Amino acid sequence: MSHLELQPGFDFQKAGKDVLEIEREGLAQLDQYINQDFSLACEKMFYCAGKVVVMGMGKSGHIGRKMAATFASTGTSSFFVH
Repeated sequence: MSHLELQPGFDFQKAGKDVLEIEREGLAQLDQYINQDFSLACEKMFYCAGKVVVMGMGKSGHIGRKMAATFASTGTSSFFVH
């Protein structure tokens, strides 16, 4: 059970909007990475005749595990290596 206390007058709506603004700014920064390298990586995975191997440890491993599951669910043979 949490021992946190709610501050009087805490504005949940403002807090939620603040979080969305931070995330919006982060997503806008990702735009620079959608370039020719991105297209090449997508093409290689699309035309892959074998299996897609996703590797990672820690947080990248958690994301990699989800990526491998997503590929598998869309018909791309893939697996995750820790």
